[in-house]
Amino acid sequence: MAILAGNWKLYKTRKDVESFFDSLADIDPAGHECYVAPSPSLLETACRKSQEKGNKIGILSQNLAYKLEGALTGETSVKQLLELGVKGSLVAHSERRQFFGETNESAAERCKIGLEHGLKILFCIGENLEERKQGRFEKVIEAQLNPLFKVADAFSKETVQKQLVLAYEPVWAIGTGVTATNEEIAASHDFIYKLCSKAGFDLSILYGGSVKPENLGAISSIPRVNGALVGGASLEAKSYRDLLACLTRPLRSPT
Repeated sequence: MAILAGNWKLYKTRKDVESFFDSLADIDPAGHECYVAPSPSLLETACRKSQEKGNKIGILSQNLAYKLEGALTGETSVKQLLELGVKGSLVAHSERRQFFGETNESAAERCKIGLEHGLKILFCIGENLEERKQGRFEKVIEAQLNPLFKVADAFSKETVQKQLVLAYEPVWAIGTGVTATNEEIAASHDFIYKLCSKAGFDLSILYGGSVKPENLGAISSIPRVNGALVGGASLEAKSYRDLLACLTRPLRSPT
């Protein structure tokens, strides 16, 4: 089956979160994995509402600390996330890299602590427009993934396959209304898949970047695309329901 993850970024209030889950009380994932990632102050409300509705939509954090505790003002510990009922976390979203100094190495450390504590990790990768134009896509993706692969090597293949998911988001297509062509998405996912295979990992790879119900059906039919990480189109209940209906591919496309 496929994965649908909504990144709510810095949107919504508690009332909005409650309304979202109430509107999707009857949602049927049909074997797919469904998640939303609210901002930190909304995690408790989202977890409570998700549990009330039978956990049909799991809750992800937008980030997690690379240590269990300590002098890390503004960070959120994996212990605190687990206590709330959070199922996993985004790591290394392009906005974390761009605005908050996330590096490939620090992102890998966040992934490590999440894997150690049983969280599902959606690890974000992607190139910006300048890197794409300069033909540096492959080097950028390799640089982002190599520290992650070193961390993943310390875990069993079963753990990595179960808990670690990649989310490819070309930065130039996030929130811009510009979506990569199907040919570009296919080529990018194929390259990422081969990198993972070379490193000895079989990982699901999501696509993100101006995804909406109008294009997800076509995107989800592309080989190696195992679902989507969606921004704005995941905010409203109706749109989220429509996105879920678009997912027709198995979790892992045939090799």
